Amino acid sequence: MSRSSTNSQSEHWPLLAVYTTPQKVEHRVAWQWYHQIVRHQKDDGGDAGHHHHDQQPAVQVAFLKDVRALVTVFEEMGNPFLERSQDLLVIDTKDIMDAQVAETVRRIETLGEEQYTEYVTERLEECTTPITQTIHKNKLPLFSRPPVKSKSRHKEQLAALKSDCGLFSRLYISCQTRDGNMDNFFSHENQAAPPALSTGGKLRFGVKADLLHCLESDLLEESMSNGAPITDATILNGAVVVQMPNPSASRTFQEYGEGVFASHVLAQLEKSIRIDLVWDVYQPASLKASTREKRGKGTRKRVGPSTKMPKNWSDFLRVDENKTELFAFLSHVVVHLSVGEGK
Repeated sequence: MSRSSTNSQSEHWPLLAVYTTPQKVEHRVAWQWYHQIVRHQKDDGGDAGHHHHDQQPAVQVAFLKDVRALVTVFEEMGNPFLERSQDLLVIDTKDIMDAQVAETVRRIETLGEEQYTEYVTERLEECTTPITQTIHKNKLPLFSRPPVKSKSRHKEQLAALKSDCGLFSRLYISCQTRDGNMDNFFSHENQAAPPALSTGGKLRFGVKADLLHCLESDLLEESMSNGAPITDATILNGAVVVQMPNPSASRTFQEYGEGVFASHVLAQLEKSIRIDLVWDVYQPASLKASTREKRGKGTRKRVGPSTKMPKNWSDFLRVDENKTELFAFLSHVVVHLSVGEGK
């Protein structure tokens, strides 16, 4: 903390002498804020010596705290006005709005101008549309109106059953009037995707845990004497490891990476000489894309060292972009770990 050398500054703004830091940005913002308060007092005809309510010690401390937090964010992520991505980002919490909401913010002004021009042209100039005709509401995705979620599985099954019932009734009546072959009628599929292989057009999946019985039978009994096979190298699935430890005690991603994830990797390294960490790659055209879609949507969040951990970890991991950034961050943490010789 640096102390001001002029008595006039300390007289008008006592906390400036105590809370001013060497950082030029904080000093400049705080000093401009003070002069703005004094200028408003003079414009209102008040006494400059009478303190404004923003000159109270608690308000000044809170304001300077916010300025320092903003400077810290700028130092970490750089100039926000040079951001090249199309994300709509909250620089404090690193939350990223849905892509549809960001698209609304980008085109809402253009959309309003187009609708205004259309209204004037059709109703006032060409008079092709009566002025009393209802103007339809724009149901755009907004901050307070998130995108519509997909239908539940129960509703999709109920809609499919109603569709099948109506289709069978119409086809059965047509076969009766035209003397059709009933055996030939029921030998054909009535849906685009066979129900035996798919649900609502989405491929059915098995249970991966059923493969464990086959793998356990191939392991030697003497290698399982200590509860784990004796190995020289261990391959860890990073996407699975992220699901295992509880990150609730971590406040930031830096604490989670160094305290939770790295601790688990080091514990596995004690049983092996080498650890290979493998991550998943999330491609939109893969077979696993439909599985991830069935889990629902989560909240997009920018991953960084000082970013606060999400309150709902499962909700965070439902977004592919979140996991991609998290895997890259954890890889950087693991690479810089200090391990013993021969490891």
